[in-house]
Amino acid sequence: MKNGLIALTLSFLYLTSCAGLNSPTPLPSRSAAPLLPTAPAAALAGPTDQSSDTGWLPLGAGLERREIDVHPPEASLTERLILFRLDPETVAFRVHYTPGRVRVISSWAQALATKALPLLIVNAGFFTDDNRVAAFTVADGQAEGRSYVDFGGMFSVQERKSRLRSLTLEPLRPDESFDQAVQGFPVLVRPGRTPFTSPDNQHSRRTAIAQTSTGQIVLVIAPHYSLTLVELAARLIDPKLDLAIAVNLDGGSSTGYWAGRGDNLDSDKPIPAVIAAYPR
Repeated sequence: MKNGLIALTLSFLYLTSCAGLNSPTPLPSRSAAPLLPTAPAAALAGPTDQSSDTGWLPLGAGLERREIDVHPPEASLTERLILFRLDPETVAFRVHYTPGRVRVISSWAQALATKALPLLIVNAGFFTDDNRVAAFTVADGQAEGRSYVDFGGMFSVQERKSRLRSLTLEPLRPDESFDQAVQGFPVLVRPGRTPFTSPDNQHSRRTAIAQTSTGQIVLVIAPHYSLTLVELAARLIDPKLDLAIAVNLDGGSSTGYWAGRGDNLDSDKPIPAVIAAYPR
């Protein structure tokens, strides 16, 4: 028994050392801020500032960043929302889609940077098991998928005009065409700042897209598996955010974003479509 234990221990140490030698070097990246205890935390400089609400911090022309604490009522830990606010007059949006071929967010960033470096990349809408979009999507004028009917919302770009709308209040018409489009569900903030309230007990990572009353586009990331859709919606109706509408995109293991080497969160699984923002 003793000899067997010694042999097992030596085997474990050997395998552990081999694993260390063979582990690939990760790409430089900053994971999202860690879950914070509900007690106040010390503030840090730069994008890792841990104040409960950083306010809007400029990152460049037409792009601002904000982090906000969210305290789920039944959770002992605090979620840290990451928001990016973009001015469509200064920033151009594109949907990138590779049917049947998937990449994690960091790989999307590497691929897109070979042509034009985006300011921001986030995961797009839901997709099927064969890695095709689950709803109407337009990437550089090429459309695929069927629209949601009587539920969900759509982000679209047509002739430099960016817009987010409820598909319940304004269904997709057969005569409409777009340069870019992504659909998602549910609508988290309805026109009139009415929040999504359907029963929902699933805590997960979240990605959402929103539009302010003045037309700015806001992309929202909840990086930890701690919020329900109802809890996210309740935070997004805050008048200080001025969100006229917000729509849920794919979340969970699909959630991820890239805003530069020092500011990113990789998706846990590869995805076939992303929304990217570029300087005009």
